[in-house]
Amino acid sequence: MMARESTSVLQQLHDELAGRIAEAAERLQVPGVVAGILLDGEEDFVSYGVTSIANPLPVDEGTLFQIGSTTKTYTGTAIMMLVEQGKIDLNATVRTYLPDFTLKDEATAANVTVLHLLNHTAGWGGDFEVDTGYGDDSLAKLVARLIEVEQESPLGERVSYNNAALCVAGRVIEVVTGKSYEQAIRDLIYEPLGLTEHFFFPWEIMTRKFAAGHTLSHGELQVTPWYEPRGAHPPGAEHAASVRDQMRYARFHLGDGQGIMRPETLKQMQTLTTPQGSGQHGSMFGITWMLHEIDGVKFVSHGGSCRGHMSAFEMVPERNFALALNTNARQGQELLTELTAWIFEAYLGVVEQIPDPLPLTAEELKEFTGIYDSQTGALHVSIDGDHLLGKLEINPEMGISEEEAEATVPPLPFVILPNDRFLITEGIYKNLQGAIIRNDEGRVTAIDLGRVMTKREE
Repeated sequence: MMARESTSVLQQLHDELAGRIAEAAERLQVPGVVAGILLDGEEDFVSYGVTSIANPLPVDEGTLFQIGSTTKTYTGTAIMMLVEQGKIDLNATVRTYLPDFTLKDEATAANVTVLHLLNHTAGWGGDFEVDTGYGDDSLAKLVARLIEVEQESPLGERVSYNNAALCVAGRVIEVVTGKSYEQAIRDLIYEPLGLTEHFFFPWEIMTRKFAAGHTLSHGELQVTPWYEPRGAHPPGAEHAASVRDQMRYARFHLGDGQGIMRPETLKQMQTLTTPQGSGQHGSMFGITWMLHEIDGVKFVSHGGSCRGHMSAFEMVPERNFALALNTNARQGQELLTELTAWIFEAYLGVVEQIPDPLPLTAEELKEFTGIYDSQTGALHVSIDGDHLLGKLEINPEMGISEEEAEATVPPLPFVILPNDRFLITEGIYKNLQGAIIRNDEGRVTAIDLGRVMTKREE
């Protein structure tokens, strides 16, 4: 299918997009949704619903939503600005900037580079969540406690999503600039780009129209508490923005750097830096940007989840296209998957072809069953009829209740696709893909759901 003429496509599709958002939001019980689309310099915004079921205000393009892990690209952008200034070297070790940096694995601590932090190849447990308070020293305290974290894979060997590594990157920014992480982001990115609707601190957000997150509990929507420890800001905690401001951020990364960064640096951030993986979207990263192809077209993207907010951020540089899609409910992930696929086809003529699952017998499915471990917890994979079912047992050290865990990662029914990929078939993660990892002998050793989980020895 060919994309429509860009001069009128936004206007042509506005009403249909609005209808599809409304239908999906009502069906999936998502209280509020807002979309921003940029195509060949023109913008369109579509909003639906309310900020909160407890205190409902109409959502619009100026409403603040938590953007979660898309924040990692802001951390990466700040690092690259400092690289351009000659203050950071991507290939220098972290200890060049943090001499006391310590991990449980000394070899990794001595050799991990700034780039390892930014492309998820550091290898230690990435979901280290500990509350170190809300003071200016919270990030330094969190990084000091990484000595408690296990090294789950050798440094640089494979991609496994790593929030804790981005905390270290944030601490590097603090030390190099002599400012708090939040002030450095404000000075390096917000102010030069004119981003006036981006905030980290709740006392900034609460004076403006903002969306509260929601989760489903026993079929009923509940408002999710906002609080996250400040030390988790660099990977995405609490960071809120309007979709209107996100379009300004997209213009910057799609453009010539606006005199703030060199075009070649922006392109470098969008160029593969990792071993080619096989997880969700290939587990391929540039510098904090996720990279994948659909129908031969390159996408540069991220997305995020935080406290009952789910969001997507997609760019297609060769088409001068960007999409920001924000929701204020955990089940918004299913809406994101549905709507992004439709938007890619309708606006760009791009369709992802998902192969048919392999017709495996129960005996053939056995090799995938077992328990898969990571710092997050243990994924128990069993056979359920003609497919597999994964149930996540959250590590108690994560401080998440059983009810929160069920809302965050409900049971995952999935089928095996060709080339050792798998497809989730139902629930909020429906149509998301992952990968099976094997050793040199062909034995299943891990599952890649973005975070690599290692199969427990029987």
